[in-house]
Amino acid sequence: MNMRIKRKRSGNTILWLVAGMIVLFILAGGMYYVSSKIHPTVNAEGHMTISKEVEVRTGPDDSYPVLKKVQVGENIEVLSKTDSWYEIETSDNYIGWIPGWSVLGSGQKNPEDQNKEKLSSYSVVLNPEIKQDEKPDYKGVYPKNYNLKIANALKQRLEMDGIKVYLTRDSDDNIPSETDIKKIVSDSGAEAIVDLGVTNTDERNNFGAKVYYSTSESSIIARSIEKNLAKRYISKVSASEKQGNFNQLSEKLPQVKVITANINDKVDVDILSDSIAHKQYVEALKDGIEGYLYYLINVDNYNAKRKEQLLNLPQKGLTIPMYYMKQDAYKNISYGTDGKKTIEENGDAIVSLAMISNYLGLEGASVDDISSWAGNKYYIKNQGTQPTIVSAFAEQYKIKAEIIEVENLIENIEKALKENKPVLVRLKSGLFGDKVTYKVIRGYEDEKFYINDPNDDDVKLSSYNGFTENDVKNNIAQAWVLSK
Repeated sequence: MNMRIKRKRSGNTILWLVAGMIVLFILAGGMYYVSSKIHPTVNAEGHMTISKEVEVRTGPDDSYPVLKKVQVGENIEVLSKTDSWYEIETSDNYIGWIPGWSVLGSGQKNPEDQNKEKLSSYSVVLNPEIKQDEKPDYKGVYPKNYNLKIANALKQRLEMDGIKVYLTRDSDDNIPSETDIKKIVSDSGAEAIVDLGVTNTDERNNFGAKVYYSTSESSIIARSIEKNLAKRYISKVSASEKQGNFNQLSEKLPQVKVITANINDKVDVDILSDSIAHKQYVEALKDGIEGYLYYLINVDNYNAKRKEQLLNLPQKGLTIPMYYMKQDAYKNISYGTDGKKTIEENGDAIVSLAMISNYLGLEGASVDDISSWAGNKYYIKNQGTQPTIVSAFAEQYKIKAEIIEVENLIENIEKALKENKPVLVRLKSGLFGDKVTYKVIRGYEDEKFYINDPNDDDVKLSSYNGFTENDVKNNIAQAWVLSK
């Protein structure tokens, strides 16, 4: 009896094990199928299935033209890969490139995620206004209370996305001095300042939210906030407006002033006090500020990519060294009679002459040497270095300085460059800057002039870009060929 029972139990166990394995196999197969449709994966034959629509480009960079779009579920073949791009062939025999982040297991993140991560490297200052002798609204609430409540809520939301936030005050007990606020701003290393305030006026039709700005850079933040307020906030939102009379807390940082409401307007106060409206307002401010930070990220991304492209290009023209005015070595070299009175701000002529001197192999003609020799004899306040410095420099260093006549200007510049002679130019305000500046033309290739620009830097890299004949011809005030 026991033997039969054992046999029966043993048979059932085997059957259940077999059945279980079959079920697990089916489930595993189903999960693999679903996973392959959800995520792009590369199989043993070098094929992959796309889960998200992606653009196929003619080269491994998003600057290349788009060939076509690959749709969800399409099977494609991987031909090769770079560090961040895959060369593929589509099912209809198009060959092109897709970004690596679209391939599961590449370890790369999509641009949106990358940008969001970069938010953590940015910071902002929130300045919830507080004033003496404030008057409360009809509910007995003071403006300072509203401003701080909004600032605290906004700080929390921005910090959730990794942004560092500095408040100019964290209570309603004391009014911080302007000196204290400016110290917070300067110590913060922030990218922007946002004032939070309200109005209290009897003016008709003065209600709702408004954003004020003072500079072109701050207008970008203002319009970003305005756009998001108009999209999310239930109150009236006026167009952002340029106004230079609110207190500027920094000479360099973009700053905007956001007016939430008129607390003398009963409807405005009711909206301001509503919890749902408050949440919508804070979210709109958050999105507006982050919109500006994403703009900075995209500018940085573009500049970094452009810098890499330009620096990888072969040097064009004469091998004249590139000196930037704005560098630590020139901060303490005195020159000029206005502004900072240093080479760093005023020394375009001196630096240009130093670049040429190095090329010509002149002794004792560094930036420091030339500025010491020149002093301020050739400098006029608000006008810069006068052209008389060129002939005086040539006499001092025993070289030739030949003026290029306006007639046949381009041809004569080209001729000088072919003879390996650098050309010093004095350029009008406009294309090459907002004031008259000196630069060095070092080459002419591919119907473009290449210029060593003392006002250049590692972001602009204008010295690596070519300029057309018209660019040069229409902006030159004077030009000289310098040679031994």
